Amino acid sequence: MKHLISVPPNSIPHFHKISDLSEPEWFVSSDPEEKRVGSGGGTAHLLTELFHHEGESGFDDWLKKEKRVLIHAGGQSRRLPAYAPIGKSLLPMPVFRWSRGQQLNQRLIHLQTPLFEHILDRAPENLNTLVASGDTLIFSGKNIPAIPEADVVCFGMWVEPEKTTNHGVFFASHEAPDKLQFMLQKPSIQTIKELIHEYYFLMDIGIWLLSEKAIDLLMKRSCWD
Repeated sequence: MKHLISVPPNSIPHFHKISDLSEPEWFVSSDPEEKRVGSGGGTAHLLTELFHHEGESGFDDWLKKEKRVLIHAGGQSRRLPAYAPIGKSLLPMPVFRWSRGQQLNQRLIHLQTPLFEHILDRAPENLNTLVASGDTLIFSGKNIPAIPEADVVCFGMWVEPEKTTNHGVFFASHEAPDKLQFMLQKPSIQTIKELIHEYYFLMDIGIWLLSEKAIDLLMKRSCWD
């Protein structure tokens, strides 16, 4: 399983030393400078960078070779500007009381990665790419629900309407709760209350699984050749 992470450009040379994560397993890059590419364009760019780095000749065959975890940890870090230079996932984290296996020098990325790897291990064979946000810490509890066969699988969380107004929100009809109908970005509480008569809603937690078909479409829509 390969790990790819996007961090601020100045952090790239220091990432492995700060995180103590091995270089062969972790490929580090950043979004194109002076461009806003979003998560989709950033994913396409990060995959392209690793593809060229490994010197492969055919992208489709390369994509099938192994499972990959992509973490977007760059950005401006407006909520935590002190950590903008090193990237969100390198945020120092305290040791949680009564927890096992944690370290005094741990970073957010050390607590994030086990869940990402666990999800990808449990995913169907066609879902071999996981894309995750680098500024969230999700505790999954004891069990992860069965992951369906699909080209795109989104992970969400049941929350009250008041907690969704600063996030993306998934909507699924009551008749087909396992299929995404549409998504709204930062909807108002009034909008959600009007929709709950016909739809269930979950807050996007920044974890997506993509099939090879979905990656191929993403690359084309992002204008990457």
